[in-house]
Amino acid sequence: MKRRKRRLDQKLVKKICQKIGYSEKYICEQISKRANRIGISSEAWLVIWAKNLGLGTARYQRSLSPTIREEIMSAFPSNENFSSRSAGNTLNEVKIVTKREKYQKKWYEKPVGQILISVVIMIIEILLTNLFGLTKP
Repeated sequence: MKRRKRRLDQKLVKKICQKIGYSEKYICEQISKRANRIGISSEAWLVIWAKNLGLGTARYQRSLSPTIREEIMSAFPSNENFSSRSAGNTLNEVKIVTKREKYQKKWYEKPVGQILISVVIMIIEILLTNLFGLTKP
């Protein structure tokens, strides 16, 4: 059985894996799925996703064919001629929540934070009652 040649740059895929915290297999599946959803090649979507994460893509882009480079350029609107293109909204779809962000709650969403907030409110109510003689209506 002949193995097919990998089309995606493995160095760039590994960098995305490290940045987001998911496996290479998952990242490759997501690249394929999202590229098909908006009708561009997987290589173009890899570059768009990497750019959105702040990773350098110039070396990989130079190795791509001109048609794929055009797909990438059409995804980023130019400054002087901002027009809505078919892939112009792709950057809004790129956001994938990292595992750290997914499970990280804000301090006031945690049980300890909620208890702290309720204790502070009770202290304020007691102070207002004792100092100013105010009561709840």
